[in-house]
Amino acid sequence: MTSTIDILNDKARFAAVLARAPKRSYACVACRDSGWTVRKDDRGWYSYTRRCKCQEAAIIAGQLAAASVPECLVNNTLATWPRTDDERAILQRFRAHIARATLFGPGALVLGPVGTGKTGLLVGALKDLLHRTIASGGFARYADANRLIDRSRGMLDFGSTERIEAELVHPCVDAYVLALDEVGRRADRDAHGVVSRIIRDRHASGRLTIIASNCTRGDLSVVGSDIESRIVEMCGGESGIFTLTGPDRRKFRE
Repeated sequence: MTSTIDILNDKARFAAVLARAPKRSYACVACRDSGWTVRKDDRGWYSYTRRCKCQEAAIIAGQLAAASVPECLVNNTLATWPRTDDERAILQRFRAHIARATLFGPGALVLGPVGTGKTGLLVGALKDLLHRTIASGGFARYADANRLIDRSRGMLDFGSTERIEAELVHPCVDAYVLALDEVGRRADRDAHGVVSRIIRDRHASGRLTIIASNCTRGDLSVVGSDIESRIVEMCGGESGIFTLTGPDRRKFRE
């Protein structure tokens, strides 16, 4: 029969071995390299876990890669976007508007001629929103309306309507945050109505959507009056519409 003295001796030996063991060092002390932190409620009870901040950079990078963001714009941020005083003023209003956004809006509509930085602003906003919604575990997506139309036309030629739904529509509709670029330029060629379907479904679900278009505010009706109305409502009204001007950035790179 094990005596109390034996138990105490075993504990002492174990404590001595433990003391001699090398101490493990962690790259992140907060989560001990697990990637998760445990939060306590007001009573000191463990209530929930969430992603540790040390994981955010890697997760954001993975999200951007999965979101199909153009490689030349992956490093864009809202901080690096403005180049002129006018752009800084627009960015200030844009940031204030996006700061109100949740996963259910309001979104934003960015209008302007070719090369004025619309896509860069969209990607910067996408990154900002990812940082804020990362704990939700959802995913974001960037989509070019022109490419969606081209791909859908190619699939239609082979009668692959199921592929259009599975590969083009659903990933955009289901994304927590969607950046939809180049809306309106080729609306007349959207034979299967892919872009219109995405906008209708996201409007119905209230999902956060930021949109860019080369149209002017007056020409936006080219997408159809019903789609124009939905876009404006998704963006929180006219206050969520931002018009960019200036020279073509692609021609005047610094």
